[in-house]
Amino acid sequence: MSRAVLRHLRWTITPDTEPDTNTDADTNADTNTDAESDGVQPLFAMRCTVCGAVSGDTEDRNAAAGWALTHSGRNPAHRTYRETLVLPYRTYPVGRP
Repeated sequence: MSRAVLRHLRWTITPDTEPDTNTDADTNADTNTDAESDGVQPLFAMRCTVCGAVSGDTEDRNAAAGWALTHSGRNPAHRTYRETLVLPYRTYPVGRP
């Protein structure tokens, strides 16, 4: 029988600024933009809450808002939207090298 030593590690989570950061928006989660000051660029999108139409993901928040304005212009009864943004995060053991 072999013996193993197990130890518990404390972990932390931070915005991912590594070069291999995955910014694919395969899940949309509402979050804040505090990471923008850390050099992490979020992806923005707008979703019409009336019909469910969604703008494309973009790094330009104004482009997403512009899509909503255009959509309202074409569909005057569609006046409510939900903004979503995606920020990459990475977990690390506390005290990592």
